[in-house]
Amino acid sequence: MIAKRSTAGWIDRLTPERSITILLFLAVGFAACFAPAQNDTWWHLRAGEETWRAGAVQLRDTFSHTAYGTYWPNQEWLGEVVLYLLYAAGGLTERSADRCFEVLDVAPEPGARARILGAAVEMVGDQGLTALSMDELADRAGISRATLYRLFPGKAALFTGLIDTYSPLEPVSRLLAARHADPPSTLMPELARTAYRAVNSGGENRAGLVRALFFEVSGLAPETEEAARDAITKVVGLLVLYLTTQMSAGALRPMHPLLALQSFIGPILFHILTRPLAERMLGLDIDGEAAVTQLAETWLHAMDVKVDGDG
Repeated sequence: MIAKRSTAGWIDRLTPERSITILLFLAVGFAACFAPAQNDTWWHLRAGEETWRAGAVQLRDTFSHTAYGTYWPNQEWLGEVVLYLLYAAGGLTERSADRCFEVLDVAPEPGARARILGAAVEMVGDQGLTALSMDELADRAGISRATLYRLFPGKAALFTGLIDTYSPLEPVSRLLAARHADPPSTLMPELARTAYRAVNSGGENRAGLVRALFFEVSGLAPETEEAARDAITKVVGLLVLYLTTQMSAGALRPMHPLLALQSFIGPILFHILTRPLAERMLGLDIDGEAAVTQLAETWLHAMDVKVDGDG
């Protein structure tokens, strides 16, 4: 009787105004559970990790470039430690965050992927991949950080997307797969032109992405380096197989296939990377595709079996 009477009293006190207040707090609490990618969540997560490992509150900014080493009044240190411990225990993972989006049926903003990649390739060209900020990328692309991290959970996924969309590796791979039976005199100049078109598509020069792909890889995070290495290895494997086959058939002068590949790629890559400078400062006026075709034909002449035999 006492339990029934107390329950009835609680229900009697649940006025419409109080019900709305309770529902509001429940809604806010529920929404907070599905917001793992706000602007500074990852900052606080890392700060909590540093505090936990060091056994002391972090009071200096060691994460940013512009204010590195300055005093930081870290009043949230305890919450950061709790956040890190929850993360370390298996919460707030990329998979669980993505699952939250699926449960809520939240679709990415229309055209968000294309805007992100378009902004990213410009930023990589301006400052390189190492210095690229995911938060700055979200601002430049005009999308939320939650959308950015859903489509590209980190730089490795972003770099893979850039390679697939803008780098010459994918079109070169497709060309090799489709025309692997063509003779070197036909295929090698076309490979050079395909690479040039991929970097200079639509009047835009994406040499910065190529530079990051070949020259920044060793300085990137392990997962990003692995993504780049996988893409490069795929193309190199196809090219080495093609060159080895053509050498065995007597169509190319025999030598180590990797050295032959380096002697082919080197001049073409150098031209692609330095062409804007050569046009601006040295007055280079030859068409880009014509230039890389000449470089490929020079390589073919050096690899000609007859030239080797005559020498």
